Amino acid sequence: MLSTGIIKLLLGALLFSPAGSMEPVVTAKLTLASSTVVAGKSVRGTATVTIPAGWHAYAPPAPDGFHAFNLKGLNSGFGFKASYPAGKPLEVAGQEGTVMVYEGTVKVPVTITVPSKAKKGRTTLKMQVDYQLCDDSTCLRPDSKTVTATVTVK
Repeated sequence: MLSTGIIKLLLGALLFSPAGSMEPVVTAKLTLASSTVVAGKSVRGTATVTIPAGWHAYAPPAPDGFHAFNLKGLNSGFGFKASYPAGKPLEVAGQEGTVMVYEGTVKVPVTITVPSKAKKGRTTLKMQVDYQLCDDSTCLRPDSKTVTATVTVK
């Protein structure tokens, strides 16, 4: 029969090992308002990012020592602009006053400008979502997700 100490040790190893870890999962998608865009023009869209219940990400700008939620376009030569919504005020232990955070589903309007000399035809637009998740007592290491959407350049 296993002693209580050994059982606790095994459970701890399972819960905190990479294979047994249950880190929260952020989901993200990029939706475009149009499936076509003329070279040299812009296409609008929405980045929809869902933060798991019980967690938050710091809205820009983040407090010192933390990483702000950030979107960036990954297509070379393409313009990218994100219009971040206001965060929700939250009192966080160790921070003076309130900080602005995102919780739940965050919808960020984006504008992607296609270069005037872009190749005509189907193009995959890539966007990276950078974030650092925190709960009431812990902040995880910064992480990112890459999402894509397809547009036809005319």
